[in-house]
Amino acid sequence: MGPGLRLVSADSPQIAAIELHSVDRAQGGMTNAHEHGLDFSPDGELILGRGRDHFMMFGLPQALKQGDQVELNLTFQSHGGLFTQTVTAGVVSLSDVPVSDQRHRERH
Repeated sequence: MGPGLRLVSADSPQIAAIELHSVDRAQGGMTNAHEHGLDFSPDGELILGRGRDHFMMFGLPQALKQGDQVELNLTFQSHGGLFTQTVTAGVVSLSDVPVSDQRHRERH
């Protein structure tokens, strides 16, 4: 993965819908927006996480808990076209999320 690469979608057999969200920390606050793609940095990184760009998941058949594993199909766009890579990600407990990020979650 490197520069010129863009994450354009995510889906999962375990989840009805996944949206890509960006986070902007302007003027001392934090705003979030649904995006149609997230760009990798010039050094080839895209870091997703609490208080950063992230996935917003909808329609889970049951609540996820810390330690659960979620299969994600990530679709990327590069100069050569689209390609999909399947990964497995571990779930982090909401109790581990800082209060400022919990407020962000409550606005959705």
